Amino acid sequence: MGIADHSPSEEVLKRARGEGIDLEELRSTDPQKYRIINSVPLAVVNVEYLEQIAEELHKAFPETEIFQIPGKYPKVVRLFSFPLVDVAKLDSVLASIAGQHGDLFFRIIQDVRGERRELQRAIDPAEWQGIEGLVGPFSEEHAAEEWGSKSSQSTGLESDVFQLRGTWFCDVFDLSET
Repeated sequence: MGIADHSPSEEVLKRARGEGIDLEELRSTDPQKYRIINSVPLAVVNVEYLEQIAEELHKAFPETEIFQIPGKYPKVVRLFSFPLVDVAKLDSVLASIAGQHGDLFFRIIQDVRGERRELQRAIDPAEWQGIEGLVGPFSEEHAAEEWGSKSSQSTGLESDVFQLRGTWFCDVFDLSET
């Protein structure tokens, strides 16, 4: 299947109409922009692992194109694929990368914004900048709970704590629907 056979999702069609973008025209005049607009969020990843992740994904899914959303930390990697990516295979590739690095976490998150994947290193509490993510490690549960409580008061974010491999982490997230 090539770009001529691609069918944009309802979400993409709605967004394009709202922004006055003619997807059919774009398909022929600027195929790269068409692919970017039709890409789907693949995973949130740490900047320092982008190159390795891109290489592994290209090996597993040579028919895909990978795009990065500009920004600092962390990066969102978007994927444009014909046909759609085998999600079980994608999860296996991302879990394998996490397994190669003892400090990486791979997880699938389902919330009001839908499903997304994260392949990240935990954020050091001293370096946390008010964003969603895993923060830690903490040596004790009460330290993680105390940090999460203080941090959520100043940001409006929520948090939960959990233990993994003998240390505690604080999962910081946004429950709002925006």
